Amino acid sequence: MRDIQLFAKWEIKTHRVRLYDGETLYKEFTVQEGKKVLINDIEVNKQGLVFNGWSTKKSSFSPYDSNNLVYKDINLYAIHG
Repeated sequence: MRDIQLFAKWEIKTHRVRLYDGETLYKEFTVQEGKKVLINDIEVNKQGLVFNGWSTKKSSFSPYDSNNLVYKDINLYAIHG
């Protein structure tokens, strides 16, 4: 019988976060699973409009809670008023 050496290999699971301004991809990055998306300082400026925040829905304002932990890919949409 031979001795066998086994080695553990760990991979950090990540998820893709996409920020959209309308239909246009504004920014894309990855976040480690179980971590927060840090987007409080990311704004999309449009002349004559006020940036109201990031929404989980394209057509209506459903504010994204930046305290949520990430466990899947996320698309967020810039909301202006």
